[in-house]
Amino acid sequence: MSHAVVLVLTSRDGGDDGPDAPAGLIGEPATPGEPDVPLEERHEPLRGDRTAMAEPRAPLVRTVEQLLAHGRVTVLTWSRWVEPVREALTLGSAEAGSEAGSVAASAASVAGSEAGSVAASDADPAPATVVGVGSCEAALRWLAEPPEGPVAVLHGHLVADEVSLGRVADRAARGTAALVTAVDGPFGDEPGAPAGPPGDEAAGVEGSAAPVPGARRPQVPVRVARGRVTAAGSVYHHLEHPSHLAVGALRVAASDTPKLASAAAELADLLTDGPPPAWQQRLATVDTDLVALLLVALVRGGTPVSAITLPPGGVWRWCTDPSQLAAADRALTDVDVDRVRLDAAVKAEDGFFTTFLVSSYSRYWARWAARRGLTPDQVTSVSMLLGLAAAAGFALGSRPGLVAGAVLLQLAFTLDCVDGQLARYTRRFTARGAWLDAIFDRGKEYVVLAGLAAGGVRAGDDVVLWALAGAVLALQTFRHTLDLGYAEQQLADLDREVRRPLHEVDAGPPAFWEAVAAGPGEVADRPVRNLDPVAGGAAGGVGGDVWSDGGVGDPQRSTDRAGTPGASAGVATGARRAVRALRRAEAVAVLKWAKRIVVLPIGERFALISLLAIVGTPRLVLVVLLAWGALATVYTFTGRLIRSIA
Repeated sequence: MSHAVVLVLTSRDGGDDGPDAPAGLIGEPATPGEPDVPLEERHEPLRGDRTAMAEPRAPLVRTVEQLLAHGRVTVLTWSRWVEPVREALTLGSAEAGSEAGSVAASAASVAGSEAGSVAASDADPAPATVVGVGSCEAALRWLAEPPEGPVAVLHGHLVADEVSLGRVADRAARGTAALVTAVDGPFGDEPGAPAGPPGDEAAGVEGSAAPVPGARRPQVPVRVARGRVTAAGSVYHHLEHPSHLAVGALRVAASDTPKLASAAAELADLLTDGPPPAWQQRLATVDTDLVALLLVALVRGGTPVSAITLPPGGVWRWCTDPSQLAAADRALTDVDVDRVRLDAAVKAEDGFFTTFLVSSYSRYWARWAARRGLTPDQVTSVSMLLGLAAAAGFALGSRPGLVAGAVLLQLAFTLDCVDGQLARYTRRFTARGAWLDAIFDRGKEYVVLAGLAAGGVRAGDDVVLWALAGAVLALQTFRHTLDLGYAEQQLADLDREVRRPLHEVDAGPPAFWEAVAAGPGEVADRPVRNLDPVAGGAAGGVGGDVWSDGGVGDPQRSTDRAGTPGASAGVATGARRAVRALRRAEAVAVLKWAKRIVVLPIGERFALISLLAIVGTPRLVLVVLLAWGALATVYTFTGRLIRSIA
């Protein structure tokens, strides 16, 4: 069972001074002459009067209700807000007819903070607990002793559909990860600025409904490469060339909760005596985003943080004003949750054949299987049986046998797609299922090669077909080994990266591979606007050889990379230009899909086998597979070699 921590905090100190004497940022004294602002008028996550807060569809109420379906929930807020928050949760749950019931009659005082529980019904014993703290440091101290098990940390003013929220909160979620979206829309001019220009409802979080005009969300730039967050920014940490934006939700695996505790404790220590001098210069009027700070601390501390993207068609909004709640509620009412879940079941990045000629209908097979209670492992097993039947058809050597084998192989491949889509649709992931899928994928391919060789010999061809089949099998095994080894080396490179201390403002320029690499399932990384979460806007350029603030082709970087300037540096520069040219080519849809076809992934291989088996002979199938496989191997190896030189 997971534990979600919902933050209802701001940059203002939440101590006993109360709203009549608001403190400054991160415990610092308030700016002289700053007027007192009543709680009801503050621009905070729970902005608005208590009646508005108690609306059943208010962001915090909705989020807590959704999270209770996945486990325990703790709402971390200012001490003076405990009662209003608890009342909002109680009234909201009661009016909405939720399973969450009444608030506990009394509040306990624990370590100087107030806590109360929103009790759940007997059907769902997980309570929602409201904990009050007096400062951001106190909130971090609380997080330094996190609950047992996996922990999700997110903002209280989020409004999201259950599929999007489930990516960080449900029981099927694995590993430590941050929810991100690609950077391709306009940035605001200041931290927390609207996602797009006022009235521009087309700009916003990728894959989400259009944001409410004026809706605000923090600008938390991150760099993503090879499926991981390699660097992150915050109100205190400058980040050059972000490739993505973090959207305010962080999941920490049970095995990494000690690292979360260490990160929170380190942040609290840095803030106890006031922020470091370098940070103080960046404290304009921005809010302190504790989720972003924790993400920075985890990444700089060496914790592997995966990047998971928002599902297409989902809703993920920031509501900081009661006037936005009605529009957000309509967006959630209008969203087709089953459609979002079904579309999210399909891999974001796949081969051409799989994307356009299989996944367009296989997702509906996955939903059909889910509604009948079938498991992914059962579908995987049926796929393997069909693969064996296809091999038997090929082994007959006759034209009807080849045609039957081709059809059965396509059915087997379709089910091979369905099993993964079914697992994602139902959120049922197991290590055994992943292992079984990988073994049966290879098994189907190998028995089909044997069936083709046997069928060719049976039809009167030379026994050399067995040598051809063996060569194709050996080549494909080599390619799989190469792919796995390269992937492991990439992750090892990430683990060896030198991490900057948490107190340093600058995250440093991106490594070359950070700027151009893209792993499976992630949006292609490219240098984009140099977003400063405090100053806003672009400090550097887009594309080109920009490696530092306004610097082009940093010579020190070239020297370090190649070892010595001169010929070696020239080779590295040439390699970088080649990789950059390939990356630009991927921006052209035709070239992007052509590249995915050339590397001959499993969908293209099975389609090729079926097509040639129908119109040709087993010898033709094996010869073409061997030739194309060799070309794909050379292409892939050359590209990776160039990247390693660059």
